[in-house]
Formats: sequence, structure tokens, C-alpha cells
Amino acid sequence: MTTLEGPAGVSRSERAGDVWLISLFGDFDVDTIDSVSHATADAQRHHSGPVAFDLGAVTFCDSSLLNHLLRTAGAQRVVLVSPPHDVLRLLTVTGTEGYLPHFPDLASAQAAIGGD
Repeated sequence: MTTLEGPAGVSRSERAGDVWLISLFGDFDVDTIDSVSHATADAQRHHSGPVAFDLGAVTFCDSSLLNHLLRTAGAQRVVLVSPPHDVLRLLTVTGTEGYLPHFPDLASAQAAIGGD
């Protein structure tokens, strides 16, 4: 687990019941997406089940993060946890909300996908 340092990053990436949880913080764009890509690749090496991206501490994201989430969803099930209003708006504007189910908290996400 890393600490919250820098403009954006991954604060947590670990198994949480039946899902792999990747918690993000900060502003994500083309210059800061690498930490998410590395955490996702690590998760895919260790876990074949669903991946939950906790976006509660994301303060900005552009199409770089959206594209990453959609590409990941093409390989395995992805759910979003605590997405801020701006992220939900991005999903709506781009017509991708149906591809990335979202939940208010991890427990709700786990219940919806059969986790504990």
C-alpha cells in the first residue's frame, strides 16, 4: 500500500473478499495514468475475478482514466466504487455508464457481484 503523495496515484491495491480493490486519489490524465496501469496489471496477474476501482478520492479525470477503465472492463469485470459527480457526468456524457456499474461503497459492490 502506498501513501497519498503527488498529484495522483494508487493508495491501495489488494484483494478485498472476492474482488481486487484499487483505490485511486488525485487528478488523472495522460501524464498520471501510469500508476493505475501498473496497479491494474499487477491485479490481473494475481486475481482473475472482478476489479473494483474506488474513485472516492479522485478529484479529476479525463478520457485517459475512462479509456483505462473500459479497456480493463474488456478483460474482466470492473465496478466503480464511490465515483464523484464529475466522474458520473463523464460516464453519462460519453454514453459509457452502462459498461461501468457503480456503487456508493465497497460493501454494495461486493454484494452486487456476489462478494462478501
